[in-house]
Amino acid sequence: MNFPSDQQGIMNRYLREAHNWQSHLFNAHQYIIEFAESLKGKDNLIVFGSGWLLDFPLEELSGRFRRITLVDIHHPAQVQHKVQKYNNVSLLEADITGNGILLSHDFVENYAGSTPSVLFTPDISPILDTLKKAHSPSDTSAVSLNILSQLDAFILDYLRKHCSLEKNQTEAFRQTIQNQHISLLKYFSPSCLITDVSEIHYPRKEGNTVTTPSLAIDLNEGNSLREWTWIFDTTGSYIPGYNVHLNMKAMVI
Repeated sequence: MNFPSDQQGIMNRYLREAHNWQSHLFNAHQYIIEFAESLKGKDNLIVFGSGWLLDFPLEELSGRFRRITLVDIHHPAQVQHKVQKYNNVSLLEADITGNGILLSHDFVENYAGSTPSVLFTPDISPILDTLKKAHSPSDTSAVSLNILSQLDAFILDYLRKHCSLEKNQTEAFRQTIQNQHISLLKYFSPSCLITDVSEIHYPRKEGNTVTTPSLAIDLNEGNSLREWTWIFDTTGSYIPGYNVHLNMKAMVI
């Protein structure tokens, strides 16, 4: 699983699509700022999936919180350099998939080339235990940035390369990872969730427009719901032959 390479791919896409991404980035920034302003008694913020900080208003929020912890599986060198000027911003490299990366490697060692009867069960206890050492739910909130639909993607791609998986197995696996992420956010409630909920595939030549769900779970319990469309790819490089828009949802849970 090459996370630095994938992160560079995101930046390359942003450089190609910067104009088309502006509306999404503005909406994400505004929602997060409004969420932060609504909090009472919360001096610390955890950001899951901070990535390149494209859709997180770090400058604006660095003065709002006593401490901001940016959590991702890998922090690009540019981000490491950028946060150095903020005394209250720290970086944490961690697997927030429920230890899925380590568990998937162990799983493949045992089941490579076979059709396993069951998949392993992700467990968010390791990341939650790490966060509990420095964060209390009484004074900490969290933000999840465009990662809910992606948490299982690398793991399932890796597993499919080495094992034969049944559709019902992968769907149950996705549901577990996504539900556990929601549980992680609820621990630091109120938390802010921003995620794509579906992809719209527009044919670049002939064909029908196709909409596919991005999530394996229903999001029906959030408050302060806001929706918008992210013009994600207009070059056909994400899905060959199609331009792709993402239907986005932001909510407080």
